[in-house]
Amino acid sequence: MNFEISKLQGAGRRYFEAQLTRTYINMDAVFSDETKQYLNPYDPLPGDTVTFRLRTARDNIDSAYLHAADEALPMVKTESDELFDYYSSRQQVCENELRYHYSLEKDGRRFYYNKQGLREGVDGFYNFKLSPVLKRQTGLRAP
Repeated sequence: MNFEISKLQGAGRRYFEAQLTRTYINMDAVFSDETKQYLNPYDPLPGDTVTFRLRTARDNIDSAYLHAADEALPMVKTESDELFDYYSSRQQVCENELRYHYSLEKDGRRFYYNKQGLREGVDGFYNFKLSPVLKRQTGLRAP
């Protein structure tokens, strides 16, 4: 029997895709970056508490963590839409540059997400960066 996923439509296709994501992480859906959609406030001053957001496919992971300042902070699912779940965690920033990445767990396996994308290991060179010190020195915030 030859089966073509592309011929599935509607509820049948959604059911099939849901079955696949029970076992595998949808790598194309995992996303975060250093923009205001994923950092709030986008332009923090030292001492501000920043909310970090991570997007995944809907109901696709078991847990997510923000790794910042030598801590692994649990993330909470704070929003969902038809396709995605959004996880958030809060971290107070200081004057120093904050380097951070995320980890996701699924079925006992851990994956890491930074500027390289989703990987089984993490290379700190590609971690995201947040530099409140520059904003403090100029006293300016982004528009």
